[in-house]
Amino acid sequence: MTPTSPPWAPPPPSETSASSGAVRASRVVVGVLLIGCVYLALVVLPRALLSALPGSLLSGLSLVSGSPAVMAEVWGAIASLLVGARYILRPTVLYGPLSLAVSLASMAYLWATVPQAYFLVQRSGPSPFSLSLGYGSFLLLLLVVPLLGFAQGCLTVVQDALHPGERISREFPSPGPPPSSLGDVNPFVSSGRP
Repeated sequence: MTPTSPPWAPPPPSETSASSGAVRASRVVVGVLLIGCVYLALVVLPRALLSALPGSLLSGLSLVSGSPAVMAEVWGAIASLLVGARYILRPTVLYGPLSLAVSLASMAYLWATVPQAYFLVQRSGPSPFSLSLGYGSFLLLLLVVPLLGFAQGCLTVVQDALHPGERISREFPSPGPPPSSLGDVNPFVSSGRP
């Protein structure tokens, strides 16, 4: 007896490569949009709020931040690029190492920001005052998130090393069989009997 391929066999290589190319192109587009959104959230919006706040809402007050704006811009750019690259490369074995890189960069940024995590509101004039608001404890609490991401990245690297291709084939399965190859049986349609 000659072995034959089952009716649900994967599509020929030409169809698979064309569909995976389309998936990669869409992941690149979404990844670039993700880079822009993360940069907007981490750098552009906070900078716009901090520059607009003293002039519009707090007339006569000056607002000083302990962390330099350049540091936030550089770390925001690095984080947005790493997050976008991690999304684009998720169907590859580079996803685990990029998850580790994103987590390590986030932990380094949070740890470096803790000593400078304060805002100083000052008013000069006839009745001067100064108010300092610290948020270093909040940043230390936020370190839990990249620590969990680091653990996930470690597990992904180990899984990809011990079982190559298993995660990728499970998370990104090849296209299923065409409906005609399964016959005309539909388990969700009643047979007409009561």
